[in-house]
Amino acid sequence: MTAQKLSTIATASIGFVAIGRCFAGGIMLLAPRLGGQLFGISLSPESQVFGRLFGIRDLTLGVLLWKVSSAFHSMSRPQDNANLINPSAMDLRTVLTIGVLIDLVDVVSCLISAYRGEIQGKALFWGPCGAAIFAGLQWLARRDL
Repeated sequence: MTAQKLSTIATASIGFVAIGRCFAGGIMLLAPRLGGQLFGISLSPESQVFGRLFGIRDLTLGVLLWKVSSAFHSMSRPQDNANLINPSAMDLRTVLTIGVLIDLVDVVSCLISAYRGEIQGKALFWGPCGAAIFAGLQWLARRDL
């Protein structure tokens, strides 16, 4: 069985999204007030729990994408995967599809909030633009599978 290889662009896209999700998720989980300031969203002490909920979601998605992608790549190195159960291209495609769907819902949610005047400035950039970039990169990587 020949291992499928991803293009350099797809590999870089996956790495960028995985690391970006881990960074955004980690900061929102561990320091939601600081994370909110970085992303232009004011979080009251009562609303910091929602920052942490977002944080664990993104951190988990980032780690999952990184792990499945790494295991998928190990299939091209037979000496490294003798006793491993490796994910198929379908497994990686599924993780990427879930990420695309989540990010598209985030874009729509941010646009609704922007229309209502609930977010502006940095939040208007980081929210929908960041989610759209992540969705696009994951879709691009998905096309290689």
